[in-house]
Amino acid sequence: MSNGEERLRIRRIAIALGSEAPDVRALERIARLAAGLRAEMAGLFVEDIDLLHLAALPFAAEFSRFTRRHRRLKGAEIERQLRIQAAAAQRALATAAEHAGVTWSFRVTRGCVAALLLQAAAEVDLLALGASRRILLRESDFGFATEAAAQRALRAEAPERPVAVVCDDTPPGRRALTVARHLADADGRALTVLLVGADQQGVERLRREAVSHIGERRGRYRQVIDPSVSTLLNTVRSQHAAMLVLPASPPMLDTAAFKLLREGLSCPALLVR
Repeated sequence: MSNGEERLRIRRIAIALGSEAPDVRALERIARLAAGLRAEMAGLFVEDIDLLHLAALPFAAEFSRFTRRHRRLKGAEIERQLRIQAAAAQRALATAAEHAGVTWSFRVTRGCVAALLLQAAAEVDLLALGASRRILLRESDFGFATEAAAQRALRAEAPERPVAVVCDDTPPGRRALTVARHLADADGRALTVLLVGADQQGVERLRREAVSHIGERRGRYRQVIDPSVSTLLNTVRSQHAAMLVLPASPPMLDTAAFKLLREGLSCPALLVR
């Protein structure tokens, strides 16, 4: 076992779940990873307090992309839908975990989504985030959201889509590389390593470390020098990744950066602490 693997102690993987339909394929992938690492899956369904506050306003309404009509938002209906969605998320998590033989738990909490997920990222070994719904809606300008979602799922499962990993010069960055290797091995996918450094010299040093850890032919290496979150997400999108693994280092856990990350994910992601 390599030194990197000896340092990797993943006991608990938190999965952020919300109002969107659960990504069954991503849950299955995370369950396989959890089984390989002997980790627990902990589902966290967040009821968005901002949405509930909005529904309480007398002028609040929603617009359907399918019927092209507005209708009044009602707090009781939102509450009912959240209970239905939480139950569906719990069933999907339980199915994936039990199929992989993994211990699981599930809880529902209410509050500010970003704040609760940032708290979870600081408390668990890995935090799983879903692909952004905003990306999906931009891909379906004419309202064909269901068709776009189906096409998105098929693309995510295409075997040529790699696991992408952000590797920086931090302990979480090195652990992220190990987690990504486990994912790629379990799924039979290629590994794209995004080497993030402050300068060319730092990137070259990271590349040597990564090659030593996973081998020259195991990965495709791309350098990204001192990127913003937006630049990093655009790079991941250009690689057509099936899943992204990135370190939960302090810059990524900044509130503004984390918000950009959640809104810009083109694929599911794992934050490694």
